[in-house]
Amino acid sequence: ALSSNQIQRGFEALEAIEEELDGRARSNKLMELTSDFYTVIPHSFGRSRGPVLNTKQMVKEKYDMLNTLTDIEAAQDMQKRNRRAAAAKKEEEAVEHPSDLNYKQLCADLTLMEEDDDERPVLEKFLADTKAKSSYQDMTLRDIWRVNRHKEDERFSAHESLTNRKLLWHGTGVAVVAAIMKSGLRIMPHSGGR
Repeated sequence: ALSSNQIQRGFEALEAIEEELDGRARSNKLMELTSDFYTVIPHSFGRSRGPVLNTKQMVKEKYDMLNTLTDIEAAQDMQKRNRRAAAAKKEEEAVEHPSDLNYKQLCADLTLMEEDDDERPVLEKFLADTKAKSSYQDMTLRDIWRVNRHKEDERFSAHESLTNRKLLWHGTGVAVVAAIMKSGLRIMPHSGGR
């Protein structure tokens, strides 16, 4: 497993590659920086050498991979804390179910949206308008869960006077859902313009 420190060093290595691509894009320098990245974030290439990260698209894919690894690491950290908490409570008579411990770690309340909720048609339209014309054509909406992150109302109330609000529709992999609910949707500074 990669530590959060390793993942951060991976981001730094990608930033150095990006700077080189934005500058002179020397092939020998890109090979060196790519090697640094693969040293920090190990990959399995068998006996062959890994591809040189010499395009913006390749770098973007590695950024996406590191973002997913960051979220997975956060979820694993949450699991470790749960196991430690369960071990500490083991002496007590009533030990909480692991799912209840996971739910508490999210610091959010989940509520199933009713079928007649006013927001449901809006979300159904977003789904219909944005689903890919590929293998997801048969996708249907079953349930919608409202997420109320603890103390988020306080953070939003500081910006009540703003009138230029827009809804954000964000699709994500299942591996990062718990991390998004716990920490919120994070926009990485390096992902601007992508």
